[in-house]
Amino acid sequence: MIRSYRNDTQSNMASKKASDLRLRLRNLFLEQKHTDCSFRIDNTIIHTHKIILATASSVFEAMFYGPLAECKCIVISDINVDAFQKMIMFIYTDEVDMTDISVDELVELYYCAEKYLIDELLLKCCHLIECTLNYQNILRALDLAVCMDLEEILKISLNFFMNCCLNCTTFSKVIQKNDVHISKECLNYILGCDIKEQNINLVCLIKEWCKTESELLGLDASELVKDLNIPSAIEIDVQNMDTLVISQNTFRNSRNSWILCHRTYLKAVRPLYIGDSGTEFITSLTVDRVVAVKSLIINSRLSPFIRNSPYAYTENVRATIRSADGVITSQKFVIFNVEYNSSVCLAFESAILLSPFVDYVVEFKWDSYTYDNEYPKSIMNLVEKTDLCTLTFDGKSVENGSIIGNGTGSILNGIEYAVLS
Repeated sequence: MIRSYRNDTQSNMASKKASDLRLRLRNLFLEQKHTDCSFRIDNTIIHTHKIILATASSVFEAMFYGPLAECKCIVISDINVDAFQKMIMFIYTDEVDMTDISVDELVELYYCAEKYLIDELLLKCCHLIECTLNYQNILRALDLAVCMDLEEILKISLNFFMNCCLNCTTFSKVIQKNDVHISKECLNYILGCDIKEQNINLVCLIKEWCKTESELLGLDASELVKDLNIPSAIEIDVQNMDTLVISQNTFRNSRNSWILCHRTYLKAVRPLYIGDSGTEFITSLTVDRVVAVKSLIINSRLSPFIRNSPYAYTENVRATIRSADGVITSQKFVIFNVEYNSSVCLAFESAILLSPFVDYVVEFKWDSYTYDNEYPKSIMNLVEKTDLCTLTFDGKSVENGSIIGNGTGSILNGIEYAVLS
């Protein structure tokens, strides 16, 4: 018991001495006593002590005591003042204030520690960066790591990006709202990774990058894509990325200005099977007033007959509206978190104008990887009337001599529209 008490006492005394030493060294630096070397960063001069820096870093030891020792104020042009001061404080006290520090500042501090070979600070920065990464700052971290050639930070950031971001439904929304514009080198580094499957988030990242880059340089997006290393798995999607719409499965408009028309259900019929024979469904729409169509509402997939199957899935479908004069719009929709056997709202990026008494063909087309999925079809009223407009579905449009909509059912169960005249 006495021995244990003595050990605890000695440990407490050693800890107090270490704390006292750090405090004395901290005050020595802050009070600028007996300094014998200085660094200049922009307009700031930082005075330090050679022997203390040399004991912490072999780079500083060679700088001050080697054959080419510096004897004047050392100018630093590749590090900001805050990062350098944090590193110096760590050398003096073995501690550094990381309160509310951003990923930019952490990467800068890591670069500082790597340049001057401060191993303890390197480990601390790596740990904090790993804990700080999120959907909002990951692109910035990747860009800094690529541009500054920081191998360890790149490894940490890329691991988070590949495992947590690429297949996350939240990340696509972050990409579209994020103000971070990464360099072409960073984007090509990401695209050069092992991308073997179709990935909408990656396509969305390319689309937003091209949009910002074209605004900055005044170049066409198609020209910018030529300089990117597009993986074959997403090549087709990138070619059609201008029409890509990423949204949630919700109605986005006020009911005061937009009318939601749900067709009257009559009976169910054989489901639409997506297979080798075809991946599309064609129907028709006619209106008797000038209307603006904001959304198309279609059926979602039937639940897969698999035990422990997921509750929701991601819908990928292209909707095309055309008349005899040509295509009015053709947009690819990616909708996250769609419930099986419910409905999907395909909300256009801008409203589509339809003229009265024109037969419009509405086509839904899925990619080949949708094979073996089924969508419920049903027979619904062909005519839906409101006080403002009459909408006619199925059976009036003619394509290649055949009447579209022959009583076999439809997956188009409504639209969201506004009457303009």
